[in-house]
Amino acid sequence: MKSVNLILAVAHNGAIGLKGQLPWKLPEEWQYFLETTRGGILVHGRKCQDHHGKPLPDREVIVLSRNKDYVPPAGAKVAHSVKEGIALAQASAHVGPIWIGGEPEIYKEALPLADLVYLTEIHADFPGDVFLPWETFAQAGFTKVMSEKPGHSGAVQYVIKVLGRGK
Repeated sequence: MKSVNLILAVAHNGAIGLKGQLPWKLPEEWQYFLETTRGGILVHGRKCQDHHGKPLPDREVIVLSRNKDYVPPAGAKVAHSVKEGIALAQASAHVGPIWIGGEPEIYKEALPLADLVYLTEIHADFPGDVFLPWETFAQAGFTKVMSEKPGHSGAVQYVIKVLGRGK
């Protein structure tokens, strides 16, 4: 079975989105996301996909949408729940790990199914209209820090953590 990993960045105030986009422009952190998910299967929400336009290159893309009539962009597949998206990814001939990205509802549904959480903790507050409290991961048992790497983009500091279950 392929591993199932959540990947996301969260501002200090819990913001993860603003008007359908990331609330920040942190090129180094975005590059980390692209490099980490490259070669894998990205299962993410329709709003994320709409923002990107076409599927991100060098990975298989499965778009999550509750709309049964949604047609994904060329080169992507569609699933109507996280479980369905993971099942499609597990059945794929693509050999890379499964990466879950998106919105709070997607993360909350995927947490019980995840092996690891790749979390960028941004040490700054950003305006947002979509929030995900940091405690969400601890409440789901992701309290063990498997690795930790500091980074920065301009003056904004962040830490990339890989979280596992346990202490």
